[in-house]
Amino acid sequence: MINKQQTGVILNHIAASDITSGAVVAIGDRIGVAITDIANGAEGALLTEGVAELPKDASVVAQGAQLYWSGTAITTNADDGEATPTAYVKAGFAAAPAATGAATALVKLNA
Repeated sequence: MINKQQTGVILNHIAASDITSGAVVAIGDRIGVAITDIANGAEGALLTEGVAELPKDASVVAQGAQLYWSGTAITTNADDGEATPTAYVKAGFAAAPAATGAATALVKLNA
């Protein structure tokens, strides 16, 4: 019996709301990037491995730095910094450096 189902680079996901191609989707403690638009309630594909260019906050990103998804952008912060912090979703690490003014970061997903 062969137990392997797939490589896991792309995973199917049932959308809880409309998802635009390229959007980041939190999947538990990890993220995926929508490969195409996914309608609410429909099943679609998310990239979960490899390198993706994602929007980032104003932080300076060093190559190899651990990165998180805040819900709107990639950040080097693990949480929102509040007195009772909300943890961000682990996104992976920086595949390349990104300066403060850069709008995006290259992220090695879920690594």
